Amino acid sequence: MRIVLVSLARRGGMVHFLAELANALVALTPTWVVISTAAERTLFSNNVGSVRVDTGKNQLQGFAQALNPFVWWKLCRRLEAARADVIHIVGVHPWHPAVAALSKLLGKPLIYTVHDPNPHPGAPLTMRAADWATARMADELIALTRHGQMQLLQRASRRVPSA
Repeated sequence: MRIVLVSLARRGGMVHFLAELANALVALTPTWVVISTAAERTLFSNNVGSVRVDTGKNQLQGFAQALNPFVWWKLCRRLEAARADVIHIVGVHPWHPAVAALSKLLGKPLIYTVHDPNPHPGAPLTMRAADWATARMADELIALTRHGQMQLLQRASRRVPSA
């Protein structure tokens, strides 16, 4: 089984989390990552394939890049070339709903790791909306803790209409 892990964070804990996950998985199965060109590639094993995406150096450049259809065409082509059996989005990023839509377009199952089932107080609307949209497109959700799992289940039960 080929896995493509996706996190477009430019730096910080999410890049480190992705690297640890990819480095562990590549010992079991072919693994690729989709990462920002700003992310530190040296964190990843040489056995982990990578697709680099230019997400800009700041929010304004990131917004401009997100509107560039060539960026999305290129990403779609690279995801096809990786021959993924499953696409796994790790964490929240404003571009992740579009990546989730690409996985659906390619007919690939989508897994989403939800790091914060309840958004942090003061989290930007773009991040909350990205998390919401990505979670709804996912075929499977992963919580990092039992408490997080319970929060996800409570959040889901609030959306299910009662009979």
